[in-house]
Amino acid sequence: MQSIKRPISVIVFVGLLLLTSNFAICQNYTSRISIVGNSIDNKTYTVGEVQSILKGKINNWKNGNRVLIVLRFNEDRKSEYLAREIYNKSINGVKKYWLGLVFQGRTDAPIFAADNEEVLRLLKKRKGAIGVLVDYKNTPPPELTVKISKSRQ
Repeated sequence: MQSIKRPISVIVFVGLLLLTSNFAICQNYTSRISIVGNSIDNKTYTVGEVQSILKGKINNWKNGNRVLIVLRFNEDRKSEYLAREIYNKSINGVKKYWLGLVFQGRTDAPIFAADNEEVLRLLKKRKGAIGVLVDYKNTPPPELTVKISKSRQ
C-alpha cells in the first residue's frame, strides 16, 4: 500500500505544478518571442487575446487608444519564426494577410521594423502600440512590459 501512495502523490504534485504554471504571469509569448506595449490596457492578457490583437481582430484598446502593431519583420530567420509562430504563415503569407485586411478596411497595417531596437524606439513614440520582439536578449523597459497569462483562453 505504501508503494502505491508514493507514485500517486508524485502524480498529484506534478499535476498541480502543471496547473499552476499554466496561470503564471510571464512577459514572453514563447521562449523566443516577447510582447511589449505602450499605453495599452493595464491588465494581463491570455495568449488567445494576444493572438487576436496581433492578427488585427481588435482595433481599439478599452482605454480608447487605437491599436498599433509593430512587428520585427524582415527577410530573415527570426521573421520566419515570427510568421510561423503567430500567423502560421510564411513571410509572404503574412504580408498578403495584412494587405487583405487593409484593403477590406478592417484595420490599419502594422509597422514593420528591421530589428528589436527599432521596435522599441517606435513603441516609445506611439501610445497604443503593441510590438513583437524575437530573440531579444535584454529585458525590455518595465514601462513597455505586457503581462501574458500562459492560459490559451
